[in-house]
Amino acid sequence: MSAETRGSLIAFGSFYRAMTLGHLLQMFEQVPITNSLDGQAQFSDRAAVLAECISLLEAGRTELMANPVSDEFISKVLGTDMDLLNSINAYLSRYNLMAGNYADAITSADAVLNSTGQATSYFAYDANNVNPIWNRTVNSADLNPQTNLGLVAPYLPEAGDERVAFYLGADAGFANADAGGQALSEMQGFFSSSVASIPVYLYGEMLLNKAEAYARQSDLPNAVTQLDMVRTKTGDPYGVNANLVDWVTFGGDPNSQADILEEIYKNRGIEMFLTGMRLEDSRRFHASYLTAPNPPNTTNERNRNYYPYPTIESDNNNNVPAEPAL
Repeated sequence: MSAETRGSLIAFGSFYRAMTLGHLLQMFEQVPITNSLDGQAQFSDRAAVLAECISLLEAGRTELMANPVSDEFISKVLGTDMDLLNSINAYLSRYNLMAGNYADAITSADAVLNSTGQATSYFAYDANNVNPIWNRTVNSADLNPQTNLGLVAPYLPEAGDERVAFYLGADAGFANADAGGQALSEMQGFFSSSVASIPVYLYGEMLLNKAEAYARQSDLPNAVTQLDMVRTKTGDPYGVNANLVDWVTFGGDPNSQADILEEIYKNRGIEMFLTGMRLEDSRRFHASYLTAPNPPNTTNERNRNYYPYPTIESDNNNNVPAEPAL
């Protein structure tokens, strides 16, 4: 095959492998990086898995920088909905942020925001391969989204935040009591039909990644600048616009690192609804939340830090770690 197609194939495989490991790590305390033919895969800790994700993505990016995605690969494998280089850089920004590599998170986010490639990247669906979130919710009233996007005070959306209407439709009653009894809404946004496309990453995530990275480095002016770009956004390429006033006008304190981080957390919860990042964000922003509510409930920010390992895994693999405390 041509060097361009070979490079595209390596980059595509590296991207999916990194994305898969990263999503597992967001849910489980430890993850096997490499499978084992005898079923006894070794598990690795968070730092090792994040390092592997970043290494894979950097290898994929190197391939694409040397040999851009070929027309053959686009026509036979990738399709026209995804910009592979932007997707790799977006996930580099995400995983570097999770790893605490703040300068690298900013650099990768800028590579996406300043790119001359496609403005959007989507996972595309059709009648034979339907939108999985739509498919999971369309026939189950209890799985409709919560009217408040699943957020609790003091992180509820502000009045007039247009992202709420983007993601949520008409009232859909209430969840069953054993599911919390919350007010529910119809699903909209990227999950409104069987063939709706889901973004690989969001433009707003890149801005919020930069805001958080700047804030954690105590560069508060730049953090507020990036935060305000999300709050006041009206021309988002995916259509996810808040159209709010800037944070200081709303009453925010630009000199308080703690307040800035809390506002970033709130906006991540709204902007990035159903991206699978909520649990990861909760652990990162609110690490001191270490005890489950007693009695347990379904409406608090989180009721555990990591999921238990699947029984089928622990029954068959002697290397599965001990269950996390929460």
